[in-house]
Amino acid sequence: EVDHPLRQWRTGQQLSQEAAAARLGVDEMTVSRWERGDTEPQKRHWPKIEEVTGLSRARFLGFAEAAE
Repeated sequence: EVDHPLRQWRTGQQLSQEAAAARLGVDEMTVSRWERGDTEPQKRHWPKIEEVTGLSRARFLGFAEAAE
């Protein structure tokens, strides 16, 4: 199983889901759902995700497409 790019970024930064959520301005459960591929970020979250993680939307969503 391939790790979600967000999880790869978070573990590379040695961040808990809670700490990553704080940096991204979302709830810890939101980070968990994104990493599992259960939900995708809303439009308003993309600028912050890209700014904080350096992950483009295409890279972030590429995981979800590959898993289907």
